[in-house]
Amino acid sequence: MEQAQRIVTTSMSAPSYGGIEIDPAIRQIKVDGKEQSHSVEPRVMQVLLTLHGATGRVISRDSLASSCWDSLDVSEDAINRAVAKLRAVLAAAGATCTVETVRGVGYRLVACATASAAPISDHAIVPALDLETRALSAMFEGTAESLASAIGYFDSLVASQPAVAAHRGSMAMALLLMIPHAAPAMRGEFAARAREAATEAQRLQPGEGRSLAALAGLEPTFGNWAGKNRQLTAALAVSPPAVAPLLFQQVLFLAHSGQTRAALAIAAPLAVAAPLVPWIQAVAAHLHAAEGEWQQADQILAVSHARWPKDRLTWLACFHLWLHRGLVAKALTLLDQGTALPAAISTSERALLACTAAAMATGDEAARSAARKLCQASLSAGRSQLENAVLCSAHLGAHDDAVRLLQTLFQTEAGEGTGSIAFAKIGLEHVGERNAAILFIAPMRPLLKRPEVSALCRDIGLADYWASMFIEEPWLAFRS
Repeated sequence: MEQAQRIVTTSMSAPSYGGIEIDPAIRQIKVDGKEQSHSVEPRVMQVLLTLHGATGRVISRDSLASSCWDSLDVSEDAINRAVAKLRAVLAAAGATCTVETVRGVGYRLVACATASAAPISDHAIVPALDLETRALSAMFEGTAESLASAIGYFDSLVASQPAVAAHRGSMAMALLLMIPHAAPAMRGEFAARAREAATEAQRLQPGEGRSLAALAGLEPTFGNWAGKNRQLTAALAVSPPAVAPLLFQQVLFLAHSGQTRAALAIAAPLAVAAPLVPWIQAVAAHLHAAEGEWQQADQILAVSHARWPKDRLTWLACFHLWLHRGLVAKALTLLDQGTALPAAISTSERALLACTAAAMATGDEAARSAARKLCQASLSAGRSQLENAVLCSAHLGAHDDAVRLLQTLFQTEAGEGTGSIAFAKIGLEHVGERNAAILFIAPMRPLLKRPEVSALCRDIGLADYWASMFIEEPWLAFRS
């Protein structure tokens, strides 16, 4: 431990390696040329200092354990978590370096664009396949830390196999998914990197599926519904069949444009084909519920919540769909899990959800009034809080409140918050995008016929899109 403490308190005012400035005394890093500093956990700082001091040399896991934990008995999970957190911090800071895993040896700090530029050989095939498996697994986990790890893995794959378009397409998707987790000032940079990777993948292999999906996700949708539809149609025409990321982009577009039946026709088989991707499962559950197919929705929710109890989209899908069906006690069990709640659910969101569920459980008018006040207080909150407040108002039967919250959500520049509640977002780095899918999920059906909601659909260009495509207004197509 004495050695670890000595590492943390060492002064490093202007490091010469990796383009990052490290201040161990206050546990912060800053990327050269950028003003914003980023805090680093104590153990993660020790790992960073150890790797940084090696100036590109590989540090074995045993050496890392000895230097940073003062013990060779530290678990592999502890080392993996620290490295993943370090990758996440470096990615969020926009650093030009990352932590590379050198299979069977250890770790090293490398420049993102120059990691492991070894030529491909027969001996490199198995490690590359293993690295790709790890990268895809990390990407599908979908957390900030796992996505940062995936980006690091894909960096290594692209550097070692620069002519493989699929690696660049996967890199583009990982960068796209990282955008909501990044600091607002960094989102444009992640979007630019995603576009560059996707464009290069298309140059290497026209029609490569993941890069087409990334390019579709980077384009705005609101005010461009017909254009986005044409883009997806063209991409699907030139890509190989059954490319899951591209199909999921189509599901998102259909769901956000109110075409839940068409979206479900794609999402249902996609959920079967991709059982380990939480956001696909959450979307499929919502679409089944929107179409009145509750048995299928319940099956997906049961498996998904058992598999990903701390995934935000999964948790919120369970809560709102159970509450909508009157399974209040079941919804309340989610709130009783304490620290097991997803970290991305804020304290204010939890208070709102708990108050709403309690009011529905007791039927007490005072409790309902308190829940409505919390919903109305969300008018000045970020988008994710607003979305939860809209649904809570719908659960409580306070439809005038829900409409007023919807109008705020769609007509003002609300803060971003922690994330969407129902569907993965579209056009991730465009501030004008809104979660239109919330209009068409099951708890919102009673509001669809209200003239104020029709006006919102006109405001965001949906009504014009429906008319141009000869699509019936969604509330006419919903089952009773």
